[in-house]
Amino acid sequence: MPSVCSTESVFSCANTNGPTGFNDLCAAGNFDTSSGNFSFETIDKATYPPGIYTFVITGTVGSGSDSVTISVTIIDPCLTTQLSLEASFPALTVYTLRDPIKNVLSWNPDSILNKATPNDCGTPIFKFFNEDGSDFNVSLF
Repeated sequence: MPSVCSTESVFSCANTNGPTGFNDLCAAGNFDTSSGNFSFETIDKATYPPGIYTFVITGTVGSGSDSVTISVTIIDPCLTTQLSLEASFPALTVYTLRDPIKNVLSWNPDSILNKATPNDCGTPIFKFFNEDGSDFNVSLF
């Protein structure tokens, strides 16, 4: 048997391209130099912005080698998720002047907000507006 056949395969990984500000997925992921297997997982969209990351996997046996270019697309499911409010949103709250201040709302955001993604996209922010579309700002003094 030729000596080249008894030599172990060795794999390497090198990033070649990615979105603006991209980081090295080869170093950040789990790359196995003996099998060439690669895995990567993140929720850090600041460090790994959505986009296409291109890298080259090179396999070497003895003095021979060959490479393959792979593209991995990282998506942000929060950019396209659809949000909707349940129809059971609480009815109009009435405040009578000189009554004690009402600083607790009688609704739970988690029970009325539907999102079309199982991912954690951060804490929702609710904004309230007057019927005419103007900002709802209350000043009692």
